[in-house]
Amino acid sequence: LVSALWAGQKGSLLFWAAASTAAGFSIHLASRVLVDGESALLLHVLPRTGVEKAAFAGLSICAGTCEELAYRGFLLAALTTVTGNVLASALLSSAAFGVLHAYQRGNGALRAGLLGLLLALPVAATGSIVPSMIAHTALDVIGGMALVVLPPERDPATALEDYTFQEDCQGGPSTPFTTDDLTGEYMVWSDCGGLPTDIVTVAARPPDGS
Repeated sequence: LVSALWAGQKGSLLFWAAASTAAGFSIHLASRVLVDGESALLLHVLPRTGVEKAAFAGLSICAGTCEELAYRGFLLAALTTVTGNVLASALLSSAAFGVLHAYQRGNGALRAGLLGLLLALPVAATGSIVPSMIAHTALDVIGGMALVVLPPERDPATALEDYTFQEDCQGGPSTPFTTDDLTGEYMVWSDCGGLPTDIVTVAARPPDGS
């Protein structure tokens, strides 16, 4: 049955997969231009070595398949059954998808919500989840690799905000510094947990901004 459906709709499904992928990259690009950097956690888990990149590709295929089955396959259909409104169901399921990505900060959660809404369109248009799976996988694989090759520019002061210990320590002011090799800012955290221990967070880059 699946192969018969694919054969009968192949042109339409490929069109929606390609269109969704292109539109998804537009959302990623707009997010990159409008917002200063990604969350520290997201940047930390990006692959660097060949083995990590292979594992990342496998994880992206799993996410592209499983998340689409869960959010555009099950949840969208279930909400449509309850509400009787496809648009409302798409908005609700996309909001849930955005919350799932809250670890990427507000920018990442909003971007994921918009992508979720975008990926609901092929399902509504074709009745198939295949285009959304293809687009989701492509966006994860290529988008993740692009962040490794072209990491977002980070302002040192903004980067420091990702590494705070305000729940356990007393933070001093952010202090600019410049050396022959680096320019940036640092912050000293003291009285951490009542112990005589200081934590210093540093965010810096070469003076030429590279």
